[in-house]
Amino acid sequence: MPQEKNKPEQITKERIEHCDLMIAEVSCPSTGQEIELGWADAYHRPIICVHQEKNAVSNSLRFTTSEFISYKDSENLIAQLERLILEKYQPAA
Repeated sequence: MPQEKNKPEQITKERIEHCDLMIAEVSCPSTGQEIELGWADAYHRPIICVHQEKNAVSNSLRFTTSEFISYKDSENLIAQLERLILEKYQPAA
């Protein structure tokens, strides 16, 4: 991503425009993150927001998605993401 050191700058908005699905870790809210989620919403990209069980999420996120995963650890997160993606976001065969 553009904020990584020693990496060529990439235009996040263009990457979002061409993605199939956006997964956002929203345990710690930030303005930049919500802007990027707004771009995904404007491009009609599906969005899954994930957050640690102990963290509340910003109410404004509910305007961009209804998909939220609350997880307790990385294994739990991966299992829930796999299940949701297989159920709802698999490309048609």
